[in-house]
Amino acid sequence: MSDSEKFEAQGRAYAALKEAKSNVATAGAALHEHARRFGDAKALIERFVADPNQKNESYISPSEHLKTTIGQLEIGAVAQLVDELKAESVRIAQLQEQIAKF
Repeated sequence: MSDSEKFEAQGRAYAALKEAKSNVATAGAALHEHARRFGDAKALIERFVADPNQKNESYISPSEHLKTTIGQLEIGAVAQLVDELKAESVRIAQLQEQIAKF
């Protein structure tokens, strides 16, 4: 491999590493947001179980609010983000090994 080919390969590897790290950060942030939303749903469930007949001042009943919140949790999206985070983490490790060999 010539020096220019090696330089080109290094550049591609560093660009791929940067992209993979960005993907990990994005997926991680999205998972943190889902965790927050799950925590909010947990609190709603606990309040509802403690007092199913609770009244509130808003236009939506606590039971309807709970059902709406639970319906928005997108559990499938969480599974997809977990897979993406894992795959990108493996990719980062592979790219770092490749770069170390240069």
